[in-house]
Amino acid sequence: MRYEVNDNFKYSGFCHCSDCRRFAGSASSAMAGIPSDEFRFTSGLDAVKQYTKTESTVLAFCSQCGASLYAAKPQRGMVHLRLGTLDEAPSVRPQFHSCVASKAGWDTSDVSLLKTGDPQRGDVIVFMSPQDGTRLIKRLVGLPGDTVAMRAKVLYVNGTALAP
Repeated sequence: MRYEVNDNFKYSGFCHCSDCRRFAGSASSAMAGIPSDEFRFTSGLDAVKQYTKTESTVLAFCSQCGASLYAAKPQRGMVHLRLGTLDEAPSVRPQFHSCVASKAGWDTSDVSLLKTGDPQRGDVIVFMSPQDGTRLIKRLVGLPGDTVAMRAKVLYVNGTALAP
């Protein structure tokens, strides 16, 4: 089985939910999302088997070797390709970890999540840079619906200057 895909991934990350762990056979599923119309099989399509998990998720695997290939997201028009199936590293590096709260108890990775409520201004967030994979630590200054602007090296939130 072979497929062709452009290096035009929109996002990439690790999912720690029990379904993705089971499908990947690992602590998490490393995946990258690409529009469905930018992914196509070039050979061996008859070896690909699919399992419709829900209306929004169709899992695909190779019936000859058992490799987990992708999770199609038909309602979103996306395919979540398993990074381990790529011949070459994509230009986008994993940017997030999802479902960390349900990661396996035996998973010793340093990813953790402490949810104490909804995000508030001043909260610290940690994420991976989409450019080079560097871990970034940032303070949250805006919330959904806020207007954030930088003028003359002064940060404004909803028209009010924040003290330096």
